[in-house]
Amino acid sequence: MMKLQLLGATLLASACAAAAANGVAPVHFSGKIVSAANARPQKLAVFADCQDGRARIQGSTDGGAYRIDLPPGITCVMMLGEQTWDSDPQVVFDARTALPLPMRVYPRQVPEPALARELFEMGEQDSAMRHAVAAAPGDAALQQRLARDDGARSRRLAQIIADKGWPTHSMVGAPAARGAWLVAQHAPAQDLKRWLALMQDAARRHEMNLPNLATSVDRVLVNDGKPQRYGTQFHARADGTIVLRPIEDAAHVDARRYGMGLSSLAQNLAVMAPAPQREAARPAAN
Repeated sequence: MMKLQLLGATLLASACAAAAANGVAPVHFSGKIVSAANARPQKLAVFADCQDGRARIQGSTDGGAYRIDLPPGITCVMMLGEQTWDSDPQVVFDARTALPLPMRVYPRQVPEPALARELFEMGEQDSAMRHAVAAAPGDAALQQRLARDDGARSRRLAQIIADKGWPTHSMVGAPAARGAWLVAQHAPAQDLKRWLALMQDAARRHEMNLPNLATSVDRVLVNDGKPQRYGTQFHARADGTIVLRPIEDAAHVDARRYGMGLSSLAQNLAVMAPAPQREAARPAAN
């Protein structure tokens, strides 16, 4: 075992040296492994798939920590797992600026499998309807169906939350929890605002995806007529131009975004539109 460990360390060092020689030194990325469950698996594999098509990158874990070397300037998706445990993937947009966030793991066998399937399907239906509306913006019947379906989904989510609490990773798994979050974004503003406190509590217990939480925080602020905090909210002008809504303390928005696992604002703007027109950010009200 010791020889294998030494061989692995030697190969990793050689790979890093080769990358450095080519002027692309990998970035050492490490952080905590957290679990809302009372237990945590003793052994986990950590790996990353990157957008440039390179072979899957393998890292290492040691107790409650992970370590992996990631290429700079490339978006990679990090995952943890083994046969009986899963994780919420962490997207690293650029390892040079991203902050290593705790990786959340949960038992793959969730205690609410039927609810997990329902929430996942609700999220899929939400996404599918919005893609359909985007593809046919002038279809009034489709718009009416979207509003009707949004209402039905939000009422069902309200019932689930009343019965079970906010759907967390350890309750239904990350994909289903994302489905619940997606439905919540399109629920009536007063419902989202009420549920935000539940999301924040879940995040404190390592049971909520942080980029999703950041989006919900911003949406509630914008709904209340206040500047957003993380720069996740946009609107479209009549000519189709995508416009960023006002941000509080805009000079430090990237630091807040990195802390929530988001890319830089400039990177996000580039994805949203080739040359978006940004409205001037105004400071938050005292």
